[in-house]
Amino acid sequence: MALGELSGGTNTSEHKSFEDLEQISDSTPSEMAAEVRSYLGINLITQSRWHNVDEALKTWRKVVQEFGVYIFKWSFNQRTVSGFSLHHEECPLIYLNNSNAFTRQIFTIFHELAHILYHTSGVAKVDDSYIDELEGTSRRIEMSCNEFAAELLVPSEDFTRWEDRVLFDDVFFDLASQNYQVSREVILRKLRDHGRVGQEFYDSKTSQWTNDFQNGRDGGGEGNYYNNQVAYFGDKFLSLAFGSLHQGRCAAEQLSEYMNVKVRNLPALEEAFLGRSSS
Repeated sequence: MALGELSGGTNTSEHKSFEDLEQISDSTPSEMAAEVRSYLGINLITQSRWHNVDEALKTWRKVVQEFGVYIFKWSFNQRTVSGFSLHHEECPLIYLNNSNAFTRQIFTIFHELAHILYHTSGVAKVDDSYIDELEGTSRRIEMSCNEFAAELLVPSEDFTRWEDRVLFDDVFFDLASQNYQVSREVILRKLRDHGRVGQEFYDSKTSQWTNDFQNGRDGGGEGNYYNNQVAYFGDKFLSLAFGSLHQGRCAAEQLSEYMNVKVRNLPALEEAFLGRSSS
């Protein structure tokens, strides 16, 4: 609702993936992945040069938003939910669970982007065993979204040099995941889907890694409030929000309500946003 009112119901992006790639949903998930990666302009060389998953997440988020899809973050109380997407003709959006690892958030971006390209809304969970309980179109779409995300992040043609290994131990998963800046689960998913490991091995490793992540959470402080809000809302939305405020298209009280931020905190939030944008 906020997006619609702040934007006047019109997406201001010069290019919109959900319009430019409107016919892509007729393709296979693998064909879709190749076309979307080319459309976004990120090749494997660029991807492999990112220093860490933080840079990877920020870059993927920025690129996807440049092509018309808003991406927000929040720390959900439901830790089992990775994120969700809301399909909209002008302002589709993706929400990421900031409580999840960065690699999980990256995968969720593309799982949910697939939903938007399929012209549907969706909810992604950390444990994808829920898909087994779905039927018909819902099951097919969820499986296709997972396949699309995995193929875009780790193209099979390139992955062949990794999956020919004899031993799939923790060292292997660490090296492969760092190469593509994805989670170990994405690498494991590729091996399973290509018949290199079985479902029992897949279930065992994903359970182990989920437990490791939960036990390894540092439980530290929440960080700077304003920097957190900037990360949650994202540059694209904040540019629209503060632009509307200064152009007189939105009152401070209304913007405060949209963002669930007190009016007196808006200047400090804008300062944090501008400071990060210029750094």
